[in-house]
Amino acid sequence: MRYYNTYKDEVSEEEVAKIAARHAAEGMDSYSGYGVGAALVVAHGDNQFTVYAGFNVNLSGMQTKIHAEQMALMDFVADWPHYVADDQNVELRMMMVNTTEDDGALRCGHCLQVATAVCNHFGFSREDFLYGSVIEEEDRFKTEMYPLDYLMPEPHTEVRRDQ
Repeated sequence: MRYYNTYKDEVSEEEVAKIAARHAAEGMDSYSGYGVGAALVVAHGDNQFTVYAGFNVNLSGMQTKIHAEQMALMDFVADWPHYVADDQNVELRMMMVNTTEDDGALRCGHCLQVATAVCNHFGFSREDFLYGSVIEEEDRFKTEMYPLDYLMPEPHTEVRRDQ
């Protein structure tokens, strides 16, 4: 489990942006040197908020890479049984992504599809789940947030041959 912190009150966009930026610095890509960090905010229980953080890993010789958003989402998925056991109401609130290049080019289609699949599987609202990017500008963070269903209005669906 790689969660960043649990808060007793709502977490500000500014705080989430800082967490994503901090984790971008941990990102590893031996080809581009490009670090990506993500912070996922999950609301649960009685006004509690847990932030899961992730960073990208793409080392030479790897067949596939690990995306920052996917790392954060899968850590949440790994914790799902704890939320269910405690009978907590859970909502995905926001995913904030940052790069070491501060270019704002952070709408990876594959990651949007994974986030959509998590929402669909667990019954979370894609309309209420905000997904965005952050750019550091002169000691402050500029964020762009959009509902997941706006960014991925028609997600891919699995078609099985036996159906």
